[in-house]
Amino acid sequence: MQKAIEMCMTTTIHRCCNWNIMKKIPNKLNGYKQHEEIEQGMSYVVWNLFTKDEFDRNWEDFATKYGLGGNKWLSGN
Repeated sequence: MQKAIEMCMTTTIHRCCNWNIMKKIPNKLNGYKQHEEIEQGMSYVVWNLFTKDEFDRNWEDFATKYGLGGNKWLSGN
């Protein structure tokens, strides 16, 4: 399906669904000592910021605060 969308809708940009991302948090981040606090912080950044610059700035602060810069799932690598 992804290939078909790429071929037929060449200007479309794929975005992940926030709801799907957020429901994966307990599984992906429960190994962190502060995982409940991390989940709350991530939820705030994802759901309460409206401009790209605002999101980018707050995401960077969030990742730095909890030492998540090397997390493969969060970085998309």
